[in-house]
Amino acid sequence: MTPQHPHPPLRPSAKGHAARALLVFVAWLASLGLVAVAAFLAVLLLAGPHGGLLPGRFSPVVLWVGWGLVLVLPLLAARWTWRRLSRGS
Repeated sequence: MTPQHPHPPLRPSAKGHAARALLVFVAWLASLGLVAVAAFLAVLLLAGPHGGLLPGRFSPVVLWVGWGLVLVLPLLAARWTWRRLSRGS
């Protein structure tokens, strides 16, 4: 026999779910903008006055790490927002 909880778990309404999804999208978009600006400034720094700072063999690694950060950091921000909004309901 399974124990009965005095209150059934709350399920978010469709309206609440849509609002939460919209806020998560806004957080993703804002963090994508911030990461894109930071990546752009880093590229300007490495390609401009400090062009010889990075050895040629590290260029592919830096490129992959940069794209990884541009893709992963906004997803982490969106996931954090989703979980944070889930706790509040």
